[in-house]
Amino acid sequence: MKILGIIAEYNPFHFGHLYHLEVSRARAMADGVIAVMSGHFVQRGECAFFDKFTRAQMAVQAGVDLVLELPFLYASSSADSFASGAVDLLIDTRAVNAISFGVESTDIDALVEVGGILAHKKNAIDQLFRVYSAEGHSYPVAQQKALEHFTKKVLRKPNDLLAVQYVRRLQERKASFELIAIPRASQSHHQSASSIRRAAKEAEWKHLLPSFCLPFIEDKQPLFPEDFFDEIIFAILTTREPEKIAGMEEGLENVLRENAKTALHFDQLLDMTKSKRYTRTRLSRLLFHLLFQVYKSDMESLSGTNFVRPLAFNETGREILRLIKEQSPLPIISNIPRFRGTKKEEALFEWDLLTSRLYYRKAKLPPDMDFRAPLIL
Repeated sequence: MKILGIIAEYNPFHFGHLYHLEVSRARAMADGVIAVMSGHFVQRGECAFFDKFTRAQMAVQAGVDLVLELPFLYASSSADSFASGAVDLLIDTRAVNAISFGVESTDIDALVEVGGILAHKKNAIDQLFRVYSAEGHSYPVAQQKALEHFTKKVLRKPNDLLAVQYVRRLQERKASFELIAIPRASQSHHQSASSIRRAAKEAEWKHLLPSFCLPFIEDKQPLFPEDFFDEIIFAILTTREPEKIAGMEEGLENVLRENAKTALHFDQLLDMTKSKRYTRTRLSRLLFHLLFQVYKSDMESLSGTNFVRPLAFNETGREILRLIKEQSPLPIISNIPRFRGTKKEEALFEWDLLTSRLYYRKAKLPPDMDFRAPLIL
């Protein structure tokens, strides 16, 4: 059985995602598709537009067979940690043969070359990265400057930077997946997820989604980072030892505390704090780590830990889950009260439950949604 793996956020699911899914499945000639999807908080440092179960339902309706949740600590991290957690999950299902990702570059060889450099020159890259970061460069700029010591290939688009990290982790794990890179669909044909989220604040927007998505969101309202602003301000002003929060660097906690006293909304706080070194996305991730009190020690102690958490699946997905149960070393969390894992697995999952509780309150959803069985469509 040939299983294709996709790493996604579907925030929300749109025509570009549908294009990527259909082309990937055809090119891989896959019998089944697993999507590893962020839960309620996503890599760009925001809350998800809709809850994870709604987005998973949309994905299965579109043709994904099994949607697995990427644990919060990976989903809310920088590109390298996000990619490592997601790729590790696909590898450790022991069911996946191929991986597909969207790209903006047509130079696939460059993606493989740069990913290989990141995998095999890690110590040298890390040392150079620290030098350029100390000079005040942002994360992506510092990384690109470090890479320029080893290659002339330049990759700056967000999708390409993530794709490179997927390749990097696959090479580190010595995984022999078939790589399928799908150029991003033209924006003249498909609205991006970010443009849909912007439109939702100002005008009619549901026509930008595939029609099969609409029944799933008929009685739901999207969430925005602004919905968490008051709690974030409280966290900034009251957190003890903020310098130990994941993503915090020396002195930034003082800037945030001063800005939090006068900022009137989420975007204003980001605009007041951003700099050449600290991008809006990086700051946004940090704010949600402050909100949930995610410390650097949490990230370090739970790195490499994972589990299989189904969010939605169809009959083919049920068959894939059976395959995973037979072959994977990872625990499958389908019944939360009965879940018994290692201390690290349970601690990692507790972060998902904790962060989801606040999300459900904000979205006015039943607080026990995580305790329901996976959805079969």
